[in-house]
Amino acid sequence: MLTLPATLQLNGKNLFRLTTYLFLICVFKFSLFCSELPGAPPFVIATGGKQEIVHDGTNDPQVFPAQKWNLIAPQSTFGATVQWEASPFRHVGDSEAEADIRMDLSIRHSTQNAQWTAISPTDQTNIANGSRKAGVVAMSTRRGVGQVELVVTFIESPENILVVGDYEAVVIATITEN
Repeated sequence: MLTLPATLQLNGKNLFRLTTYLFLICVFKFSLFCSELPGAPPFVIATGGKQEIVHDGTNDPQVFPAQKWNLIAPQSTFGATVQWEASPFRHVGDSEAEADIRMDLSIRHSTQNAQWTAISPTDQTNIANGSRKAGVVAMSTRRGVGQVELVVTFIESPENILVVGDYEAVVIATITEN
């Protein structure tokens, strides 16, 4: 069970709801090499929109549903690299209240030509030890498309007492040509 402040008012059934949001943002970063190639630059698209889960009230990690991302490198002779980055979950009303974030990346589909692979499939923050960024990476060797699944997890630290309320994290994807 979560440790809550003594002044917290619970509803009549002694239940509370901790809603956690995950915002997904795509950022397109194009290298100089990309602008010299004819045709479209590589891009990444998150499918499914904003995710939201309600904390189950246990100390267990809170796992968001897998989010699919489409990876497209139509003119990338040497392939492309996509990096997803995130900082810890942060309470919407109290910026001092944070929880660790873990990201797990897996390749769902890749065209044979592109050969998309997860070169850094798992990472997480560790607020207690000063690690405040998590990042996972997928890379292709040639032009082509792929699809990955990104699973984000809200992790409570034993040293941290969570404040009841909404927490959010932003995952940013950056794609560059190799």
